[in-house]
Amino acid sequence: MKKRLLRFLANSRIKRISKTYGKKIEGIQNSGQNVEKDLQEKHKKKWESLSEYSINVKWLNAYVASTNIKSPDYVPESLFYSVIEPILNNRELCLAYADKNIYDLIFPEKIFPTTILRNINDTFLDSNYNIISIKSDLDLEKVLNNYTKVIAKPAIDSGGGENIYLFKKVENVFTDGDGNILNPSFLKNNLKNNFIIQDVLTQHQQLNKFNTTSVNTIRILTWLSPVSNEVVVLHGIFRVGTKGQFLDNARTGGYTIGIKSDGVLNKFATNKFGARFEEVNNISLLEHHQIPFYSEIKNIAKEVSAKYPHFRILGLDMTVDQSGNVQCIEVNNKGNGINFYQLNNGTLFGEYTDEVLKYCVDNRSRLYDSYLL
Repeated sequence: MKKRLLRFLANSRIKRISKTYGKKIEGIQNSGQNVEKDLQEKHKKKWESLSEYSINVKWLNAYVASTNIKSPDYVPESLFYSVIEPILNNRELCLAYADKNIYDLIFPEKIFPTTILRNINDTFLDSNYNIISIKSDLDLEKVLNNYTKVIAKPAIDSGGGENIYLFKKVENVFTDGDGNILNPSFLKNNLKNNFIIQDVLTQHQQLNKFNTTSVNTIRILTWLSPVSNEVVVLHGIFRVGTKGQFLDNARTGGYTIGIKSDGVLNKFATNKFGARFEEVNNISLLEHHQIPFYSEIKNIAKEVSAKYPHFRILGLDMTVDQSGNVQCIEVNNKGNGINFYQLNNGTLFGEYTDEVLKYCVDNRSRLYDSYLL
């Protein structure tokens, strides 16, 4: 009786999440443009083993219309968030491993941006994890003295660019675009605890040309195969901010551009509504554009992902600085956006689709463990 009740409660949550994303698809372009009936049926049959509810083909419609790639393997966003990701990634450990303050404990220097100041559980630490006192404006000024621009952001869960602040030093005072002054009071009121302050890197000229006001990042999606026990790169996406914005994500009006395996950009971009563009910030995508050091970007993404075996699918935000050094900005192990991959590049898991599907079916019990945490 208890087991049935718990499963009922978990299924209720799954149904609620599915409905939420079922509404979201209405805002994506071409979701109502039906693909061939045969493809719809193949798509439904493909994924019905993972869902107790009918498969919404509107996601399929939108992806096919955007890429012109016809396949039943596209993953509905509602199914990914409610069923697939909770099976693939250990939710119990997500927050701990998402903490940006642990990166420098796990990885060698230079892979991640320079962290100047940390706050862990309301305790300040320097870049080397030594506890320090930050009680006054002067204390903070001494720590930031050698920097002209810094980023302050949550160390845990800063998805979608929320609560990320860019501060520039003007007459020895750090202020952001809204007139906020960086001081202990601001940090306490806005970031509370568990945050980091980092140096702002200068991006490579090949990335900078798309938008000079934002760090235009490369999102790499990796898959830890249970068959080969190797990490593979599934997708690369170049994210470009709109002029004047310092964030590059879609929520702030940014663009996403698919990256081919050799680092060459696709000839079109999309926004969060699935609209297609052949030009981004006055730069024509019909011309040849190459992501610099793309092989190294993929190799470092795989190196980082290999140290996260609790999570089979990861989204890594990567970039290249002006000196050609590849850096990983963030590792995303929960709530990974999947629309931009499938609107730009094609199916989410590609040649690994059947492998992922079998793994999820064989490990479905993990879904209920995840929802009952």
